[in-house]
Amino acid sequence: MEGRNRNRSVCKICGVAASYSYYGAIACESCKVFFKRNAENQKKTLKCHFDDQCEVNRCNRHVCSACRLAKCFQVGVCTEMIRSSYPKRMEKVNTLPKSVQIKSWKDKCPQQISTLNLLEQDRSLLNSDQWTHLSNLIHCYDEHNVLPAAKDFLKELDSLQPKLRFKIDSKRILDIITIICQTIEPFIQSNHDFASLPLHHRSIVLRGSVENVGCLSTCFIMRQSGLITNSAFCNGLEITYGTLPYNLSLNLTSLLDPDVNIVKLTLALLAFCPSNCTLFNENASPSYLIDIQTFLHIQNIYAELIWKYLLYTYTFEQAVLRFSHLVKCLVATFTVRTHLQTVTNHIDVVESLVQKIEQRQMNIEDN
Repeated sequence: MEGRNRNRSVCKICGVAASYSYYGAIACESCKVFFKRNAENQKKTLKCHFDDQCEVNRCNRHVCSACRLAKCFQVGVCTEMIRSSYPKRMEKVNTLPKSVQIKSWKDKCPQQISTLNLLEQDRSLLNSDQWTHLSNLIHCYDEHNVLPAAKDFLKELDSLQPKLRFKIDSKRILDIITIICQTIEPFIQSNHDFASLPLHHRSIVLRGSVENVGCLSTCFIMRQSGLITNSAFCNGLEITYGTLPYNLSLNLTSLLDPDVNIVKLTLALLAFCPSNCTLFNENASPSYLIDIQTFLHIQNIYAELIWKYLLYTYTFEQAVLRFSHLVKCLVATFTVRTHLQTVTNHIDVVESLVQKIEQRQMNIEDN
């Protein structure tokens, strides 16, 4: 490029704003690059399909290269002012014999072997069996979803007079929480992995899931139904369970992934994480697991399903962030559950549900 004129002007070729003179005329960056690329290529012949009558402006300058190049020459742009490119100036150096050529310092350095990130290379998608398994797990939750009941409860609250909304008693709060927790048993029993367990293990899974799955499922339903944004319901929730468990539940709700499928898969994973799943007892006590490996195997399968679903749906970086966020959500779930175990209202609901579950399991074993 030659002398530059810093006065603000327009490109003589296409008419856009331009500040400098290139190759003999004021031109924009786009026309400058176009001229340099096409003017030096003498072997290629540009042809106009419209009798060389094309108007060249900022909107159609890419339509006809022949007329655009012709206008470049018309306004005074010339090839003589194009400087030699860098490779041409280095031709003399490259013509030296290889024995006397100077080697770059990079050529003298030993080649470094790049680190293999096995996790990043795992771009595999779910196979047909995994897709079926994933679909079944989501269907298990949807089949016993109580979201309509939660929305009806919200409509009932909104229909009350403002003064009555904030007088909602703990019994009404516990009623809707109980309804949500009652769906845990059919949700888990519809899972074919649960059906493959011995009766002893099924009983332990159901008892442990009342708190683990119930805690996360309740927060999920409250978010999906809009109950968590209703001030009257939140006021009753805090009165019923206490300020600390209430605030922890709000935090857990905020940590839930916006992707509902991830939450549903997490609920299935939690179902096989009973509170006493790390304890052993050779005497097969009804409170402890005998075969922990079976549970770990199922947990690994579900964790892999979640990870591969994330890889399929999102970028690798987003998948890692969402998976790490899921771990935080699980920690928050166990934290809420721990604090709820000191709340009398919560203990009463859980014990009532557990007794009903145990009675049903005993009837199954007797039959």
